[in-house]
Amino acid sequence: MDSLKIFLRHGWHFNVLFSPSTENVYAVQPHLLLYTLSASMCRANVRQMRERIHHLSFVEIRDPNERINSQLHDVREHLACLKAGVTQTITWAPRGLDEYFKFYHKHGSKAPPPVEKLRELLAEVRELEAVTMETFQLLMSSLSVRDSQVSIQQSRRATLLTALAFVYVPLSFVTGIFGMNIKEINGSPLDVWVCFAAFAALILLTALGYAMYVYARHLRACIRESTVTRSWKLAKKQQHDMV
Repeated sequence: MDSLKIFLRHGWHFNVLFSPSTENVYAVQPHLLLYTLSASMCRANVRQMRERIHHLSFVEIRDPNERINSQLHDVREHLACLKAGVTQTITWAPRGLDEYFKFYHKHGSKAPPPVEKLRELLAEVRELEAVTMETFQLLMSSLSVRDSQVSIQQSRRATLLTALAFVYVPLSFVTGIFGMNIKEINGSPLDVWVCFAAFAALILLTALGYAMYVYARHLRACIRESTVTRSWKLAKKQQHDMV
């Protein structure tokens, strides 16, 4: 791009390219150079977009976040603009453009005509659009997996908190009762083991209530599973009878 800017600064370059034809010197028509530059610039843009999409799809997707989603929307917008520009360039191409470049192709030039390059680039842009949409789906799946992992971690923390409360609540209850009545305990004929006995009784009651809760959940899960199994067997039997 810098070389093109330097080239366009000098007026005599245009005189050489676009001067009238003389003997053994053939001037270049402006639209021929324009389409050649357009095909080259579009190829450079497609290459940059391909590198960006591959970086998002294979590198940044390993750490999914909302920022990648925003970048993918920007990529989709750029691809749509690029596809529209390439399509318009192909549509308004002059009729004699392909014949001009095919003439030089017969005399040793291996470069394809600009319109043919643009058609290839249009196919590449459509391929990049498909890769972008697949990356969107992969990002949504990765975010779902991450949210599931966060939910599992939160569930584990809640379980640890429940286990902590299982010990802390009875202990705080017993110490609260006996701690606020030290004078009465010292003057009471009861022994010290009464405090520990009360603490043990509260722990047993708490453990019993928690065990009943876990058993009820397990029983409901077993009933639900057996119901689904019976329904599946009944549907399979009806299908077999129909056959």
